[in-house]
Amino acid sequence: VDAVAASRRTGSQQARRLMRSAADLAAAESERIARRIFRDAGITGWTPNYAVTVKGRTLKIDLALVSLKIAVEIKGWTFHSAPDRAAADDARVSDLQLAGWIVLPFGWYELMAHPEVVVATVQEAIALRAASAA
Repeated sequence: VDAVAASRRTGSQQARRLMRSAADLAAAESERIARRIFRDAGITGWTPNYAVTVKGRTLKIDLALVSLKIAVEIKGWTFHSAPDRAAADDARVSDLQLAGWIVLPFGWYELMAHPEVVVATVQEAIALRAASAA
């Protein structure tokens, strides 16, 4: 890491950019975009790649607001386009919902074309949970 940071060799700048990108442990660029949208909107307190055990299985939530049990799932095209993977993902979402989580799935299109709708949806879920806790 230090050697790449100090290097001025061809490719070092790209290597530094890739290392910074990988450091956030996002599974895809769409997850990075979602995080940026939330940060820009002032939505904080998210735990990325949160592991929760449901029905004896450990499931990872892309972005979890743990205290309110709100899960944001980013639907990437590559993973979710295969029928067997899409079906497994649907079952996973159902399991999370039955365990009391609000699950908000967003795809690339929503993140890129309508980030304001994504923000409004997340804020609505936060308000709903905050109201029910009061």
